Order: sequence, then C-alpha cells, then structure tokens
Amino acid sequence: MKLISSSLIECKREALDTFVQNAQKVLSKMRVNAPVIVNRQLEVIGNNDICDTLKRLGARFVPVVFMEEVKDIDIDLRELGFYEDIKPSEFKVFSNIHELIRGLWPTPLVRIKLSEAPSNIDLYLKLEGFNPLSMSVKDRIAWYMVMNAAEDILRSGKRKLFMEPTSTNTGLGITLIGNTLGFKTKLFIPRTVQKESEAILKIAGADVKREDKQLTVEMIDEVKELASRELGVMLDQFENDLNPEAHLRFTAKELDVQLQRIKKKLLGIVGGIGTSGHMSALSIYFKSRYPSAKIIAAQPAPGTSIQGIRRAETGMKWLKYAVFDHIIDVHPKEAVDAVKKVAIENGLLIGPSSGAAVHATLKAIEKGLIPDEKGVVVLVSPDMGHKYGEFFSQYLD
Repeated sequence: MKLISSSLIECKREALDTFVQNAQKVLSKMRVNAPVIVNRQLEVIGNNDICDTLKRLGARFVPVVFMEEVKDIDIDLRELGFYEDIKPSEFKVFSNIHELIRGLWPTPLVRIKLSEAPSNIDLYLKLEGFNPLSMSVKDRIAWYMVMNAAEDILRSGKRKLFMEPTSTNTGLGITLIGNTLGFKTKLFIPRTVQKESEAILKIAGADVKREDKQLTVEMIDEVKELASRELGVMLDQFENDLNPEAHLRFTAKELDVQLQRIKKKLLGIVGGIGTSGHMSALSIYFKSRYPSAKIIAAQPAPGTSIQGIRRAETGMKWLKYAVFDHIIDVHPKEAVDAVKKVAIENGLLIGPSSGAAVHATLKAIEKGLIPDEKGVVVLVSPDMGHKYGEFFSQYLD
C-alpha cells in the first residue's frame, strides 16, 4: 500500500447521496479501512467511492494498491493530510484574490458574552463576514462554483457569462471572481433587496435586473430558461451540489480544527437556513464526528422575512441530508434586537441572519434544548451588519 497525492489520481465523481453516505462513514471513524485499487497509469479500477470521498473532503493523499489483492487497512485521516488544506497565511501577503480567499480561512471564531446566557456555556461566533469579496459566507460557494465551472465553460463554447438569481452576497462573489477570469455577470434580484445592495452589485460590474418577486428562489426557472437562450451559465447556488461540498470540505473542517484548539465539549451549532448549503454540511460533518452535539436551525417566523434566510418548507435541496435537532422561528424584530445586543455587549456589528442565530441560541438555552453543561455552542454569523441599514431601520424603536 502506498500513499499517492490525491491530485495525481482521477476518479469518477459519485452521486451526492453516495458521497454523503461515504463521508459520514469516514468522518465518524476518522479512518479509512480499504485502499483504492489503481493500475500502473494511476487509473482507479476499484473502490472508486473511497477515492472520490477522500478527494472531495480535501485529503492530500489517497491510500492505493496496484492491481493487487485487496487488503484491509486501517489508516487515520490525519495520515492522509486531511487537515492540511486548512492553512491560513501567516503574514497575509497575496498575489491575487484567489490566494486571498483561501489565505483568509479559517475565518475567525470569537467568544462572545451575553447577559442572558449561563456562565457554563461558552458562545462563539463564526465570523464569515471576514471573507473578502461579499464579506459573507457566500464567498466560499461563489469561489468553489466558479473555479470548478470555468474550465468546462471555456471548453464547451458557451459564452463567458454568468447569470444568477441572488439576494446580494452570492451574486457579488460570482461577479468579482468572474471579473478576474474575464467573465461578465448578469444578476437577478427580488424586490426585497435594498437599493444600496443593488448599487453595490452594479459598481462591482454586474448587469442587474430587479424582478417583482418576494424571494430569490422564485426566479430560478426564469433565469435558467434565459441562460439557456443566451448561452450563459447559471451556477445555481440552490441546486449546485458544489454548494454543500464547499462547506463540507472547508467550512466544517476548519471549524473542527478551531474547536480542537478550544478543547471543550461541543454542545451545539446554531445557524440560519438559506440555500441550506452550509447548515446541511455542518450537520453532516458534526453529527458524524460528534453525535451528541445539537444542530439547531433558525428560520423567519411565518409571514415574515429576514434577508439571507428562509423557511424550511419553501424547499431546500440539501435539507434531506441534515439532522436538525430543532428549528426555531425568529421574528425580524427579534433578530434586530439580537444584533443590537451583540453590538452593545461585545462590540461586533453582525448581520440580521446572524442576529436570528443569536436569538435562536438564547431561546434554545432557555427552553433546555441545549444541554445545561460546560461546553461550547457555535453560532454561524454569515455576514456583518454594515450593509443592512435599510432593514435595521424598519425595526428600530
């Protein structure tokens, strides 16, 4: 058995269902129990699922045997360089934005103190607003989708044109990354998006069309049809399986590394659901690694809207892979009050979907949905609050 660089081995991409099942098995044990079988040209001829899983999880090496009788192995993921792609740049000097995006990961994990939270539970915000382009968690999927699609687009003869429905952040990330690769971007936004966000998308170089729709997902079919007619490419953050894959490979894994530094029991993870990409990935990863941890989702209360998140029943492709212990309704006023609380008590100005996660966390603790013991609860903060002035102003006293 030899360890071969995963970049040297090509394996067939398995369906998402298969990948998720295999990832759960590997993550639950943090070990691999069978090698990948290859020929002398390093073509996979056996155990393709193991190869695919390790590559998509970001392992640096793959254990292989050369057309030999398959032997059982028992190898720790750490020996395969599982965590080696989580390497922040020490001095933050970069030659382009692609290096910048990766070099700023992991995003900060910072402890906050809230007057209503018990002293035995440490609350940590995962500050995705430190991503450099849209200043949100959406940079991760924008970069991952664009970079995986760009080469195929150039080969296919399609126009170098991205067309995407967005509420702001994903579209901004796609636009800015696309600019560096010579792509144009046409974005479609719902009527609920703030005027200042529309201006930001335009100044970034996007062609922006505002549609008379309440939710971004209501524009999906229309944009797909238009992209087909105009030979453009819709990356489709709501259906593209690279969305949860990016979060499984990077967001979840880097959070795991950060939690290992804290050295306290993980009690739970709380976050809002939008496309369901990052929360589904966090559920897959942490329910496999730490089964006792509670995964709690925040959603807007019925009949209300909070920018960036939506209700589970509106339809989300990857929710079927998530195990949410609880889903908590949050009113926009409650989210804004939580934003204000964090700003006053901790000096951080987070976005409204982050405020929803904070409120849901406090409600979960109050109702006993999170174990009343010593440990850590992580709150996912998708972005900061600086671009939500219009939204906040609706709920200020």
